[in-house]
Amino acid sequence: MEIHRSEGVTESEKILNLLCKRSFFSLWTYPNVYRDQGTKDGKYEGKEVCDALAVFGDHILIFSDKSCTFPDSGSLDVDWARWYKKAIKRSADQLLGAMRWITQHPDRLFIDKDCMEPLPINLPSIENAKFHLIAVARGAGERCKMHYGGSGSLMVFSPQFDNLLHDHGEKLPLFAIGEVALFDGYIHVFDDITTSIVLETLDTAPDLIRYLVEKEKFMKSGRLQNADGEEELLAYYMQSWNEAGELSFFNSVMSNYNIPEIPPKIILAEGGWEELVSDMTWRSLQEWRRPSLYWDNLIELFAFHTLDGSLYKVDDPSPKYQETLLRFLAAEPRYRRRTLAYAILDHIEISSKDENVDFSARIVFSTKSDEPTYVFLVVVRLDGEDLYKYRNRRRLLLINYCAVVKHKYPSNDHIIGLAVEPKYSQERSEDMIYLDAREWTTEMEINAAEAHEKLGILKDISPKTLPTEPRHYIDAKLGADLSNNIISGKPGRNDPCPCGSGIKFKRCHGSMI
Repeated sequence: MEIHRSEGVTESEKILNLLCKRSFFSLWTYPNVYRDQGTKDGKYEGKEVCDALAVFGDHILIFSDKSCTFPDSGSLDVDWARWYKKAIKRSADQLLGAMRWITQHPDRLFIDKDCMEPLPINLPSIENAKFHLIAVARGAGERCKMHYGGSGSLMVFSPQFDNLLHDHGEKLPLFAIGEVALFDGYIHVFDDITTSIVLETLDTAPDLIRYLVEKEKFMKSGRLQNADGEEELLAYYMQSWNEAGELSFFNSVMSNYNIPEIPPKIILAEGGWEELVSDMTWRSLQEWRRPSLYWDNLIELFAFHTLDGSLYKVDDPSPKYQETLLRFLAAEPRYRRRTLAYAILDHIEISSKDENVDFSARIVFSTKSDEPTYVFLVVVRLDGEDLYKYRNRRRLLLINYCAVVKHKYPSNDHIIGLAVEPKYSQERSEDMIYLDAREWTTEMEINAAEAHEKLGILKDISPKTLPTEPRHYIDAKLGADLSNNIISGKPGRNDPCPCGSGIKFKRCHGSMI
């Protein structure tokens, strides 16, 4: 069933929606989420909860977007106070209200004002949910630039320094953001300048979420006095690594987030971001990441068909089910998306040059227990084979390959299979499956072992290492004789399994997916 959704009401919301889609794609981000407020004239009357909601795993990102004209009363102090109240204070109230509603009524969220279409994906349990509150406040950039010069972005002060000034009867300077919500959690404030900078730079869900988590810890640590804009914080973050080699506000010298005994010392002045992006190394990095966009396009392709209700031959087409599979792909950070994109594109290129091979697989292994292993399968369409039979045969091959990977390499618990045509094919299509092998039964193991022996899957393998990182993979080839062992039509649940075991499909390879 097709999912109908908003793309944003105001121009500012539409821009925010496009930016959020870059990080979370269409499956995990929803503009203009509503809550049901009872009925009016026999119909539900929805009230907007937030301007955008992004859900990814245990993380819930709530956005409030306020685009407010900056007043011009003749008193800059008065104008700033009025704009702050309309653009930031009201955003904070909306964000905190949205968090309370989601906590209390997670099953009463809708993506249409009539409250007829529930949020199509699952929320994490409230016990596990991690909320990130983001106020997008537009309208002050030009006046800020006129007053201070520079980029026009709002200054960011730590909550500790804000409170320190307050204790001494002082207040933050104009166009500065301190502690927005007392005792109710940290609220990130992005403005005219920094909204696009942050969301375009951190354009994957794991990269953006990590930044928000690390920034909140850093702001609460008491080590920062102020930054002359969110972009200066981002520049500092993008050039700091912890002992594990991960981006972090705390490098190996500042190895913990404990509040220091001395007052905050770090001041991030204007110019750090401009210096970073004008450096040739940064420009080279942008070119380096370009191949990873293939992985993004792949995720969005399946996300689109999921929401459009046009997925091909899947057992459960619901967004709630498909989201589980696609989240593995979207959870890959930018550098690994590049590696995976290279792995599949290179395999398509190489396999298309071998005319004696009808099936060719590349298995890219996980590096951690919670990461998936990927099976990339290129399948040639046989002469005279119609598209329906080809897609079903290819999908069945993919099921077998994923099962044999678990059989040969039992430490792999999450296996994602992706099957495509060779490069020279005039038609393009993709099949994807997810094998959750955490509950691997004896019956499944027997069936997979038979597929390995009878069908010859993963018999002829070539261990290799990807040139882009020390990540191991294997290539495996199969000739045309395998076609005799695979039935083209998709079997029914009670039909004999095409692998030749004599067992019903639902109890053999059908049980593996």
